[in-house]
Amino acid sequence: MKVTLLSAGYCLSKENHVFRGGKRRMMRFPATFVLIEHERLGNILFDTGYGQNFFEETRHFPASLYRNITPVTLNDEDTALAQLARLGISPDSIRFIIISHFHADHLGGLRDFPKARFIASRAAYASVKGIRGIRAVKKAFLPGMLPADFASRLDFLEEVSAGVQAPFGSFASGFDLLGDGSIMAVALPGHAAGQIGIRLMDQDGVDWFFIADAAWHERTYKEMRLPAPVTRFIMHSWRDFTESLAKVNEVYREEPLLRIIPCHCEDTFARFGHREIAEDVVG
Repeated sequence: MKVTLLSAGYCLSKENHVFRGGKRRMMRFPATFVLIEHERLGNILFDTGYGQNFFEETRHFPASLYRNITPVTLNDEDTALAQLARLGISPDSIRFIIISHFHADHLGGLRDFPKARFIASRAAYASVKGIRGIRAVKKAFLPGMLPADFASRLDFLEEVSAGVQAPFGSFASGFDLLGDGSIMAVALPGHAAGQIGIRLMDQDGVDWFFIADAAWHERTYKEMRLPAPVTRFIMHSWRDFTESLAKVNEVYREEPLLRIIPCHCEDTFARFGHREIAEDVVG
């Protein structure tokens, strides 16, 4: 498999919110997503980053609160659709989109891929299904960003994947996502209900672990530097968050060659992201 790490837009947040003891400066949070070119199943995405419909969906109250709290920058050429086109990847060629969780910065491009099937955990979808207005905003969810036929194209992780025991480290169980051992999914709840991460090895033998928002910055899982207490208000479960983070930290300590990728860490993206986009996001 070939793996390409990309970013569709970014938002801003304070460093001292991201981890305790940080500076008061603003940080960029790239909204990364992953292109997986699978030799048998074709093109797969892990999340999509922001989409241009984010701005339409957040024009009016209460959804406008989302945009005001986390200012977003996204140009037309930075969407997942546009970036994949520059790589020669057509939207119709995307077979599957694995959704880590249902926050707007992870699913903003779903409507641009009309033939893709979606894979998410049952708990993740249940946490947002049918909610609207301020309840949705509190969960960083914008219902209008889902395609109209989303439910008919959704496959639950627990139903389409084979469960496996002790996939790695302190992750006692996981899911063989495609049934061939090529992509392993594990539960990383806390930041959002039902959040998942995926681990895979690419054609060059690089071992990747995409942890979504189990940590916002690499220093969080490396040093166990928790976010500021104020962030508890946007966590689905602080206890689950800290437990998931501890598991990632254990894997980090036990497997130093494993390439762990938090979704929003600009330092990580500067090293491993697609060069054209990485230079723009962190430049």
